[in-house]
Amino acid sequence: MEERRTLCILFAQAVGLAELPEVERAAVADALFTRLRGVVEGRGGIVDKFIGDVVMAIFGAPVAHEDDAARAVRAAVEMERETRAVGRGVALRVGVNRGEVLWGGVGGDRETAMGDAVNVAQRVMAAAGPGQVLATAAVEELARGAAAWRARPRLAVKGRAAEVEVF
Repeated sequence: MEERRTLCILFAQAVGLAELPEVERAAVADALFTRLRGVVEGRGGIVDKFIGDVVMAIFGAPVAHEDDAARAVRAAVEMERETRAVGRGVALRVGVNRGEVLWGGVGGDRETAMGDAVNVAQRVMAAAGPGQVLATAAVEELARGAAAWRARPRLAVKGRAAEVEVF
């Protein structure tokens, strides 16, 4: 059964994995994604899925916390640190958004988040540079004390008329 929920969605892409020699790539990716999963789960989130060199994480489902936005931001910063610790020329680009999603099973599979808020999080991640964490204004407003914030130029996001404010 599907329901509407307000969640924080985090997308993180490991940049540089494809450039590693094939004999090292799988081991480095496994070590990195194991660390990233640990960070997400340690902050009360869940890894929704791995898609190639991208991880999608959710904060606010199946269990919601009043500080899910701060948890997601702290996880993003820690994930970027963990990626630097792995080294090997791999960097992380991260995008975090908060919004209403449809939460439920798809095709008889486990629960996942779907909707515009997920798409925006992915597109914010794509706009981040390697080693950079970008969050939307919806996240910054609720997680103001969780990180040092600096306004960035607004993003034109495919499928949206209005530009997205990011920090």
